[in-house]
Amino acid sequence: MSKKAKLIQLMKRKEGVSLADASKALEWQPHTVRAAISRLRKDGHAIELTNTAKGNRYVLKAGDDA
Repeated sequence: MSKKAKLIQLMKRKEGVSLADASKALEWQPHTVRAAISRLRKDGHAIELTNTAKGNRYVLKAGDDA
């Protein structure tokens, strides 16, 4: 599985993924995770940043199976 696919999988979870969790899971620096998320948005993925009690979470919106 590519790291891009793994990032998408992490964001598809109901609670999404935090920047720190994605950085640890992918072994990337936080700025690299943010850049990858930005590229996913440019590629047409519907990604929202939600503010929860656990902190900011990136969530791939429902219906985005790309």
